Amino acid sequence: MARKIVLAAQPLHPVATALLQEQTEFRVASSPDPSVVAREIKGVHGLAVRLSPVTAEIIDAADCLEVIGRNGVGVDNIDMAAATRRGIPVVYTPEANTVSVAEHVLGVALALAKKYPLMDRETRLGHWSVRDQYGRELTGRTFGFIGLGRIGSLAARKCKGAFDAEILAYDPYLKPEKAAAAGATLLGSLDELLARSDVVSIHVPLTPETRGLIGARELAMMKPTAYLINASRGSIVDEVALADALRRGTIAGAALDVFEQEPLPPNHHLCGVPNLLLTPHSAALTEEAVERMASTLARGMLAVLNGEQPQFVANPQVLQRRSERS
Repeated sequence: MARKIVLAAQPLHPVATALLQEQTEFRVASSPDPSVVAREIKGVHGLAVRLSPVTAEIIDAADCLEVIGRNGVGVDNIDMAAATRRGIPVVYTPEANTVSVAEHVLGVALALAKKYPLMDRETRLGHWSVRDQYGRELTGRTFGFIGLGRIGSLAARKCKGAFDAEILAYDPYLKPEKAAAAGATLLGSLDELLARSDVVSIHVPLTPETRGLIGARELAMMKPTAYLINASRGSIVDEVALADALRRGTIAGAALDVFEQEPLPPNHHLCGVPNLLLTPHSAALTEEAVERMASTLARGMLAVLNGEQPQFVANPQVLQRRSERS
């Protein structure tokens, strides 16, 4: 019997590649460009992607696609409506990078508070007097989490343990007992969280509801000594408003791991903004996390291709419909 074909829009981690090669005919697209993938999707049973888009054009061009695999937590680069309409399950890896991103929150919070990027740069230039620009302690501070899912709740517990912090949360979809389990006080208002927090960390998916969630109005509500952290999705924060707030001293600093446009173009306006720590969408990319993502991706895709139940499915209603028909 001929093996089923899996196409990766971009090269995958060796762990995923090896697992898929054991049971399928594994290919890598000649380009992740949607028009190229749409041409090469013919005869393909499984499509694996990282950050490249899976458009309705690609899904409509597929003639025997059984599963789409997303190597990551978010599925906003996939046309979920088109996949669901075609009855194609989308497997993903929601737990693989939880620890890495939660640790990132602590790391950048410390870097901002202690002014590590500034201290490093000025010390290398011989400007020893930078030591007079004092950092701040985080012990006993208030950390506010917008979204308290897997990553947010773990980051909250870590911040509480590391800094004896007061933890606030705003998540209209969360039950109070879940917040309590993370050591957080659940607030009914985003405005209250912004006004009370010394560090605000964003952990929500990009949806029409969350796009532009943090803009000039929200930044103005924060303390002038507060820090903002976004390792979720770039479009949740208004980058122009944030740059203006940092230049004006509306808030003390920010750390962005995600951006409206990725990769961040050279000479982007954010690159010259003071008190802004930038990382290249790498919060999730530890050696341990990428290996977990790779194995979870491959095993999820193989489960669907073998007629088994995958661990994580972003559109479970597709499998439910299949079960009802069988």
